[in-house]
Parts: sequence; structure tokens; C-alpha cells
Amino acid sequence: QNNDPRMVIATHRHIRSLGLEEDLPMYLLAKLAGFYIDLDQDDLRIKYQVDPVDAVSGIDIKDFSVHLLGLVFNKSEDRDGQEIEGAHYGEGFYQRGRYLLAQRETVRALRQFQNAHHYDPRHYLAINAMGEYYRSIRDFARATEYFTEADRTYQEYHRDYGLQPEDETLIAGDHAKILFNLGSL
Repeated sequence: QNNDPRMVIATHRHIRSLGLEEDLPMYLLAKLAGFYIDLDQDDLRIKYQVDPVDAVSGIDIKDFSVHLLGLVFNKSEDRDGQEIEGAHYGEGFYQRGRYLLAQRETVRALRQFQNAHHYDPRHYLAINAMGEYYRSIRDFARATEYFTEADRTYQEYHRDYGLQPEDETLIAGDHAKILFNLGSL
């Protein structure tokens, strides 16, 4: 609520210490990985005075993303009678793509966004991210295709967002960014 990450970090560290981390639902693991991807280590250290390295596990804050996504991809869960496989989980691929972008591995990130869209065709944020990649390499024709497809996907599915827990990412996404990207071309 107040953008103070300390409570989330402390709660996650407590859950890890209890050995319950692997019992968390896949979406919560992916969302937590996204939280760590967005976290600024310098801000965390200076503003909040939190050590970015977990004293118990020795894992750096940024490495928690990789750890959590590893749990997602090796997990499967039953949701309302439907088996959800982590190896085919669109939100996991989307968050891994975001992580790779933060590491400046754009080509590998592109592949993750493609997988996210393949396994979750409603994931307009993954399509938009692919368009942003093509814009960055100055392939404006392909970027336009992806941005247009992202807008079409959002318009087609946005009324149904909220039926699955991973839709929270799609709801929180900024549809106007797609239109801005189209206009920026």
C-alpha cells in the first residue's frame, strides 16, 4: 500500500524459514518473483536499510526471482479440476522474460514472451513486450504488428480478466502503454 517492500520481504523470509515456500500456489510464486524483479537493490539498502542478501540462505534479492521461477516451472497444481503444469504456465514465462530484460538479455527474453503468449493467448503484456523488443532493434513494421495484436488481444479478453488468479497481472497492466507504443512509432 505504501510501497514499502520490507513486509513482503520479511514475510517471504519467514515462509522460507518454515519450509512452506514450495507449498505456495504457482501464481503467488510468479507474482513474488515479479516483486523481486521490480525491486531496486540500492533503494532497498539505502532507503529501507534492508540487507539485499538473505542472512540465512545467502541468496541475493535478485536471485530470489530465479529461485522462485525455478519452483514455478517444476511445479504442477490442480485448479478446479484442471491440471496446471509449471512448464506450460504463461505467467511464469512472462516473469522470466521480465527478469531476462532486467539482465539485458533481450533475445532470450523475447523467447520467454513468445512462450508466455503461446501458453496464455490472452497475455497482452507479453505481446506488447515483444513489440517493444522489435522497436528497440528498429524493426518498426514488426513492432507495429505486435502492438496492434496486443491491443486486439486486450480488447477481446479484458472483460474476462479476473477469472484466474494470474489475471491480476493483466488487470494491473497498463493498456494505455500499448497505445503509447503505437503512437511512438
